[in-house]
Amino acid sequence: MSNPTAGAPCEWAQIKEPDTRYNKDGGTYQITLVFNKTNPEHLASLRLIQVEYKKAVQEAALKNKILGSKPWTVDTEDTNLIRVKFSQKRFAQGRDGKFEIIPTVFDGNGNVVTDIPLMGNGSMISVQWAPHPYDLQGGGLRLQPIALQIQSLVEYTPEAKAENPFAKVNGGYVAPVAPVFGNTQGVDGTKETPVIEDDFKSELDNTTHLTDAVVYTDDDILDF
Repeated sequence: MSNPTAGAPCEWAQIKEPDTRYNKDGGTYQITLVFNKTNPEHLASLRLIQVEYKKAVQEAALKNKILGSKPWTVDTEDTNLIRVKFSQKRFAQGRDGKFEIIPTVFDGNGNVVTDIPLMGNGSMISVQWAPHPYDLQGGGLRLQPIALQIQSLVEYTPEAKAENPFAKVNGGYVAPVAPVFGNTQGVDGTKETPVIEDDFKSELDNTTHLTDAVVYTDDDILDF
C-alpha cells in the first residue's frame, strides 16, 4: 500500500456511489487526479506510480505477457498535466465468498466522513492506493483507492432536467424512440422495452510472447 498522494484536483469522482455503466455487479468506485509535473510534490507521487508500473511490466515479462494499459494519460495540450485514474470494484471474490470494498473517506481534519459528498471537478483530493496488476483486456495496472482525503471540496450539484414548455400539437411530428439503456418511456406514455447489451469481456491471448526481456533503468522513470 502506498503513502497518500499529494493533493491534486480531481475529475469525474464516483466515490459516493459506484459507477455501474460497465460493471453491473455492484459497480466501480473511481476518481481521476490531475497532477502537474512542475509541482515537486506531484512529481514525487507520479514517480511512485510509475515505479509500480515498471514492476508490473517486469513481472508480466517473466510470464511471457505484455502489460498494455497504463493508469495515466498525458494531456494533449499541456504535457505537464498527467491524469491518473484510481478505480476499485465494489465487490471482490475471496476464499470465503464475495465481500464488499468501500474506500474510506476523510475530511481535512482527518475525521472519517460518513455522509460522503458529491465531489465535483476541481476538488482537491489525496488518495492512498494499492497496485493491482491484471491480465484481462490486454493487461494493465489498476490503482485501487483504499482511502481518500477531501482537502477542499467543490460540491457537485446535478443539473435539474428542464421542463417541457411546449403544448402537445394534435397530428404533429412524433420522433421514433431509439433503444437506450435503462427504463424508457415513449412519447405517448407507453413503456418501451430497453435493450441491454452484454458486458464486453475478453482475455489476453496466452500465446503472446516477448522476444526480449524488458529492462528498465532509472532514466525510464517519469518518461511520460
